[in-house]
Formats: sequence, C-alpha cells, structure tokens
Amino acid sequence: MEDLIGKLYSLGVIRLGSFALSKDFLAPFSVDYRAVISQPSIARSLCTKIEEKAERFSFDLLCGLPPLGACLANYIAWEKDHPLILCTEKGGEIGTEERVIGMYKTGQKALLIIDVLSFGGDVLDTIESLEEEGVVVKDVICCTDLEIGGKQRLKKRGYRSHSLFSISEALEILNNAGKIPGDSYKLAEDFLEGQKADAKR
Repeated sequence: MEDLIGKLYSLGVIRLGSFALSKDFLAPFSVDYRAVISQPSIARSLCTKIEEKAERFSFDLLCGLPPLGACLANYIAWEKDHPLILCTEKGGEIGTEERVIGMYKTGQKALLIIDVLSFGGDVLDTIESLEEEGVVVKDVICCTDLEIGGKQRLKKRGYRSHSLFSISEALEILNNAGKIPGDSYKLAEDFLEGQKADAKR
C-alpha cells in the first residue's frame, strides 16, 4: 500500500494546503482521483485492492459512484464477471428519467464502489436511488476515507463503509517517507484530531 500511496501523491491525487471541501468547510488536504483515469497501471492497482476487499462480502451487483467509482466498478465487473449497474446524476440521462441503468431485480444486493468518502451525502443520495428501485445496499468500498464524518453518517443509516486507506494513514506513510513537509503533516494531524473530538460530542 505504501508504494501505491506514494504514486498517488506523485500524481497529485493527494495534496496538502488549504482546500474548500464544501462551501463552509476548509481542510488542510485534498484527495482528487480524477487524474487516475489517465493512469491505467495505478487504476489497476486500485482495482486489485478493491477486489481483495470485496471478496469478504456477498453481493449480486456492482455499482460505482461517478466519475471514478464508476470507472473502477466497470473494470472490476468485467475482470471478475460481476453484473454491473450504474447510477446517473439526478435528473437522469437525456431521453430517460431512469437513474439506475442496467439489469437488476428487486431484492438483489449491490456493492457500491466510490473513490473518496467525505461527508457521505452523495453516497446516501446514490443509495437512496438504488433502494427506490428495490436494490439492497449494505456495504460501500471507498479508496480513501477523509475522516470528516462520512463513515459515521453512513453507519447511523445502517450502512457499512470500508476504505483501502484513510487520509491519516496515507499522510503518516508519506511523512515517514519524507515526502511531505513536517509542518504540513502536523497541521493535518491536528485537524483530524479535531474532527475526532467533534465526532465524540
């Protein structure tokens, strides 16, 4: 995992600084996987890690949250011969009001694949769309958990999230490897400690 995290950092997926993760929420880091779609070897490495984690779960369908989650789910579905469904943005595609694309049956269980778990709102919206069509969701696999409340929010609604690595794990690996400035690491560490304290209140 250390090698993969190092490559993601070199690619600019993991960044340190000051970033608006939402309108009123600043964080000293950002994780943006969009560049990965142009890096097949890194995308394959992520898919392999997700496949290993997915082996623990029982599911009938794979579903990915666009954009990167859908790309990863596509690759895994075709590689492992899993049926795939896709969830479109709200409003549906042109010419259709359907949000869930593909073949599925009521009661089938979907494993949801996402790239980054932040606050969890977009994940819950996707799960709601799937459940409206009778598809059951219990587990979500994300590449990176930003540790800003998404995991807890999903848990309160009865869903389990599983990450390849958390942002704190990634930053610790990068710091130990001497890839990031110590003051930036300390700032991020203090921020995450504050998030943990807020979650306990």
